[in-house]
Amino acid sequence: HQATLGQCPVWFNEGLAQLEEGSAHVTSAVQLARAFARGQTVPFDSLEASFFDLPQDKVALAYAKSLAALEYLLDTYGMVEIRRLLKRMATNPDFSSVLEDELRLTYPTLERDVATYVQKRYGS
Repeated sequence: HQATLGQCPVWFNEGLAQLEEGSAHVTSAVQLARAFARGQTVPFDSLEASFFDLPQDKVALAYAKSLAALEYLLDTYGMVEIRRLLKRMATNPDFSSVLEDELRLTYPTLERDVATYVQKRYGS
């Protein structure tokens, strides 16, 4: 939050915080894989603001999805790219354009890639 001058999407901030604290989420990841398969996850662009406005049944999935997204970014692009995204957020409040400029990803592509990542790791 501090590095981005408060312009970090909540999902990115929460995912990074969980990643840094070494959160284990196998149970929630299995639930997330099922939710992805059913098309029942909240889109990333709707997770840019506080999770408090989400329906209660979506909050745990939002946290699991946030962590899964950061794990995907770390495994695919490395911590150097995550840090680069953080730096760019400080100068550009539109995260979707930062994502596209830095990693050539759109939110729909990230959505698909994270779903695939989760299904491969935790799907049944």
